[in-house]
Amino acid sequence: SGRKETVVDQNTENNAFFLNNAAQLYPGVDANLGLGINFDSAATGVKTESRQVNGGMTLVPHRTMAFNLAYSDTTRKSSGGNLAKETTDGTRTSEVSVAFNPLQTLYLFASLSTQARTGAPSSKTWNYAASWSPLRDGALHFGFSYNETIDVTNSQKQRSIVPNLRWNIARGSYVDLT
Repeated sequence: SGRKETVVDQNTENNAFFLNNAAQLYPGVDANLGLGINFDSAATGVKTESRQVNGGMTLVPHRTMAFNLAYSDTTRKSSGGNLAKETTDGTRTSEVSVAFNPLQTLYLFASLSTQARTGAPSSKTWNYAASWSPLRDGALHFGFSYNETIDVTNSQKQRSIVPNLRWNIARGSYVDLT
């Protein structure tokens, strides 16, 4: 893709080339790989080149369970314009997650993410989620969802508990209380 823009005699340009591949290696084993490069020229004269590599795999050993692995590495180099010197930074992220749907009305999820950035301490984040909808069929639906994110590095925790009630009055009409 490419874009060139001129606004009040100020030019910006962005060109990107990405190649994405996905393959089913075996039934229940999918993999993906993406490679890309991006060139930016800002109106300030700063030129930035970014390179990105993404990879992932999904394993489905049983129809009720899925494991996901993901990795991303981005390197960015900037120079020129109002920058005093050339700068290089990068970000590496990885995530492993599992989703379990033992019953049609119950969904459980957990993940661990790590991120390392140039010049910053690395971080780890745990995420847990559960959702339960005991009255799946029929006009009245009750649901309960729980989500907790734990940032181990910064000792922060976010928790969300959301009950909901939905009454399907007629086709396309419903009342939803959350």
